[in-house]
Amino acid sequence: KEAAQQRSLRVMGHVERERERLSIQGRPRLQLVHLVRGCLSDADCSWLLNEISTAAAHFGWQHARHKHYATEDMPLWRAPRGAAWVLEHVFRNRLRHLFATVFGIDATSLRLQECFGVRYEPSGQAQLSAHRDGTMFSFNILLNDADGFEGGGTYFNTPVSLVEWDD
Repeated sequence: KEAAQQRSLRVMGHVERERERLSIQGRPRLQLVHLVRGCLSDADCSWLLNEISTAAAHFGWQHARHKHYATEDMPLWRAPRGAAWVLEHVFRNRLRHLFATVFGIDATSLRLQECFGVRYEPSGQAQLSAHRDGTMFSFNILLNDADGFEGGGTYFNTPVSLVEWDD
């Protein structure tokens, strides 16, 4: 029984350390939301959306990859050309350098941990509940034409400051 309590305390310590590592309290740079306009062209978005849709038609949309906030999604590794393009064109050549500059960190220390396309539909998954991503940094890219649907978008539970960038 004592050994089980010790293990529980070690796990609790790990959970608390991880929560602290991901906390933005006392880190003003991390309390800003950055909107990068023009990162991808309409043609880029259409091409990537087609790559994801083709993979989804072949493999089916996933529904249970995330334990607490499951999305109807397609892991980008299932669309290898799209995955390679996002890694090189979007992450390495654009966003990684922006993250490094804005947050004052070494660009080579950043890596793309997870990347997936999410599908929202009124008749299926229409939204995702409020949650915190499991990484310090994350990004979202709207692939559809914003005029093609109503609602949607990302919101933040706490007030944030918005910084807009042109790519």
